[in-house]
Amino acid sequence: MTKPLGKDKENEIIKQISVLAKQIEEREKIYEQNDEVKNLVQQLRDAKAEAEVYHHQVSEYAEKAQAAHDKMIGFYEQADRLRKEADAAQAKFVECKQAADEEHKKHIEQIKSVHEMDRDASSFRNKKNSVRKKKSDNEGKKEAKEIFERFKAGDKLSTEDLMALQKSGYL
Repeated sequence: MTKPLGKDKENEIIKQISVLAKQIEEREKIYEQNDEVKNLVQQLRDAKAEAEVYHHQVSEYAEKAQAAHDKMIGFYEQADRLRKEADAAQAKFVECKQAADEEHKKHIEQIKSVHEMDRDASSFRNKKNSVRKKKSDNEGKKEAKEIFERFKAGDKLSTEDLMALQKSGYL
């Protein structure tokens, strides 16, 4: 209250309160005597008690649901983090694979170059051997021609001379 009441006003309020209290008391007595009302009041109390039990269960389930939801959010965050890591690893893998492919391509080119050099060296050796063989054949034919001329002139020939003639194709 913001201002004090007078004594008369206060007495009037006290009278009203006592009248209301008597009315409440009389009605409660009437209700207690009436079996139907008694049953309804008891059913109301039982329903309130049952509602309290269900309210408690709902609260428990709500807490469990919130905990499960929080856990799910944690898993989503973890999945996002792992996805970012996997994306970074995939990008690094692609980068390394491209570098490896490039190095492999260079390696193949080097192998081709080595094979080409081998072919060129082999070709050079074959030409060298061919020139040497021609030179040897020419020398052998020249020697065989001289030996054959000596043979025609009636000179004696050695076994080596006969072998040289046979090798050159004169015999």
